[in-house]
Amino acid sequence: GLKLVEVNSSVPQEKPAAGNSIFVISDKEPSAIADKLMTALKINYDQDREVELMRRDEGISLRVKVERYFEKNGERFVVSTAKGDAESYTLLRLLEAMKYHVVSLDPDEDFRAVSEKLLSRLRMPSTYAMQDMLPSRDLPYEIKMSGIMLRSPDNKGKTFLTGTQPGGIIGDLLELNGYTL
Repeated sequence: GLKLVEVNSSVPQEKPAAGNSIFVISDKEPSAIADKLMTALKINYDQDREVELMRRDEGISLRVKVERYFEKNGERFVVSTAKGDAESYTLLRLLEAMKYHVVSLDPDEDFRAVSEKLLSRLRMPSTYAMQDMLPSRDLPYEIKMSGIMLRSPDNKGKTFLTGTQPGGIIGDLLELNGYTL
């Protein structure tokens, strides 16, 4: 029942690239998943922030409390869990009409669904799939994991987002090959 993996071969290996990170997001609550995704992407956000949709100088004031708010590249984003009522739906549509990018999360969504929604709104090309964690390496083994591989926010490596914890020997092998867990 055991499988031997030889990690020390007599063939000299190039030093693994540093700067690759793996973020395991095992939360089940969509808001918590979104929080961890934004942290992994180095997005600073505010929780429970009031945003103004209509200004007093126009004669009407409407302020809406949103669950998560952030700005990126001059654009405004709101992340909110759908409550299923007409009032919340209308307020989210008003935010969209006022040029906010709204990420509306359903209470039953998992890591894959939340990450696809958020990354899509951020216009970050991504695909949830089995990813080759050690591409173009001459090693006697390979590691594939389900998740999303992105360039790091600082462009100095890769960021891998997953809902699966690489435990034991797999985690050790990933660290040997330049990943930070």
